[in-house]
Amino acid sequence: MPLAGLDSVSNVATDLSADCDVFKPWIETDEIGYIKTKDGSPCTSIPGIYAAGDVADPHYRQAIIAAGSGAKAAMEAEKYLSSLK
Repeated sequence: MPLAGLDSVSNVATDLSADCDVFKPWIETDEIGYIKTKDGSPCTSIPGIYAAGDVADPHYRQAIIAAGSGAKAAMEAEKYLSSLK
């Protein structure tokens, strides 16, 4: 999924709102702009693409929650990549 002009995206949310507009052509967002995930997991509607932290969580929005969310996304990504072997 090439994103023109973006080499690395580590934290898209920079204020009190998730700035996910850049992803809208490729990934589903909710009515207020957060990336939709499946059943409380970091999994999105696209296999191998995960959302974590402020871009996916409009409720808690705290650094420690984002860190845990990122760890879940990393575990899902590892599982997905292992399934490709």
